[in-house]
Amino acid sequence: MLITRVLNNNVVEAEDSVLGEIVVMGSGIGYKAKKGDIVDSKKIQKTFVTKDYKNFKDLLVEVPAEYLELTAEIVNYANANLDQPLKEEIYVLLTDHIYFALKRIAENMEIDNPFLVDVKAFYKKEYLVAVYGKEMISKMFGVEIPDYEVGYIAMHIIEASYNQRKQDFKEIFEVINICIDHIKSVYVREIKEGSLSYTRLLNHVKYFAKRYIGNEVNEKKDVLLDKTIAKAFKEECRVVEQLSNKLYAIYGKHISKAESNYLVLHIRNCKELSD
Repeated sequence: MLITRVLNNNVVEAEDSVLGEIVVMGSGIGYKAKKGDIVDSKKIQKTFVTKDYKNFKDLLVEVPAEYLELTAEIVNYANANLDQPLKEEIYVLLTDHIYFALKRIAENMEIDNPFLVDVKAFYKKEYLVAVYGKEMISKMFGVEIPDYEVGYIAMHIIEASYNQRKQDFKEIFEVINICIDHIKSVYVREIKEGSLSYTRLLNHVKYFAKRYIGNEVNEKKDVLLDKTIAKAFKEECRVVEQLSNKLYAIYGKHISKAESNYLVLHIRNCKELSD
């Protein structure tokens, strides 16, 4: 592969006979390099095939390559600390967001983040990744971003991890709050936030809320399981039935039977671990 443009010491554009136009990252890969040089394959740490990333070339025309390096640092940290790797789209979306966020800050332009409290409460791991991003921004650009921007970085991490659209965040957080408040008020009143039992319950409710709002209905039939749960966990079934009615009153749809069974099992486990 041959270099077509040096973006900085660590990022170059190149042409590959198989992949076509690419962007290559690696420590020192562009140092003293020039157009027409062969890319040092030993220095390659990340390769982007331009045609696979929407608007990638336009981004690199407007946004300095240092921002792409920053995003790569954040993504590497996220992939090492979260339960699943982030989707590749994060490189373009987060790079673009951080670039314009720093422009807004330089212009003293503030924007509200109505999701900040819920992001911090329900997606603590992703928020900690965003805090790491804040530290990297300070280190690379000497800018201290405010909490609302940390929240927006966390939302990009959540989107790339859970394939979640921004327009769904409000309803998902509402469903999570309704579920947790209902379970805590009528069933496990003594559960401690931060405990293993609470964390397990919250993780399940987060995935349930995503499926519920996204209409990803789990309709798996298991008649024997239905009967067993209905007989063995009558109190828990009543709790989930009440919750289903609450959600129906707001969103016009009940919790499916399969989802109800899983919720019953999770809240039962939650109570047993809390006792």
